[in-house]
Amino acid sequence: WNNYFELELFLTDGECTINDKIYPITKNSLVFVTPTDFHSYRFYTDRTYRYNMAFDYSVLESPPLLELLFRTRGSVISLPPQEALFITSIWNKLGREFNKTHSLNITRCIIMLELILSEVFLYGTNLFEEDSDGYPVPVLKSLRFIQQHFREPISITDAADSIYLSPNYFSRMFHKHVGMTFVQYLSKTRL
Repeated sequence: WNNYFELELFLTDGECTINDKIYPITKNSLVFVTPTDFHSYRFYTDRTYRYNMAFDYSVLESPPLLELLFRTRGSVISLPPQEALFITSIWNKLGREFNKTHSLNITRCIIMLELILSEVFLYGTNLFEEDSDGYPVPVLKSLRFIQQHFREPISITDAADSIYLSPNYFSRMFHKHVGMTFVQYLSKTRL
């Protein structure tokens, strides 16, 4: 797995496997993978043309985007040609600005990344887990906590403390809504 989220916009055909599910890739396909997704690519030509970006959630400044980011799963999005052209132009500008060291350029890069992500979330209706809206807010926050910290040695007490609940109450609520214990879910995420 990776320590970051990854976006790739493809200009050639192939296929992408995300968590054992195969997706076709065509021109203007955008692949979005989370730190917990296993993914691989197979292309139908010797040369591949794509834009690639990897980023850590900590660079984002928009709380609504962060909320969406931690409710996503890896997927492939087929963008309309005009939308792909728009995202490509922002991506190119982001690449040019990224190599400059002025603090204003860093802020501009973050804004451009957030603009690309907002477009991804607009077209990527298949990015969201089907049952995520059914979770109570404390469970959603604990799932986000696990996704942010699963590579660290975290405990049920750490997760409960992050949402200001007692470990016993949190344990019962988590199991009731997620359908598995905290330890089972954490182990599944780490695999």
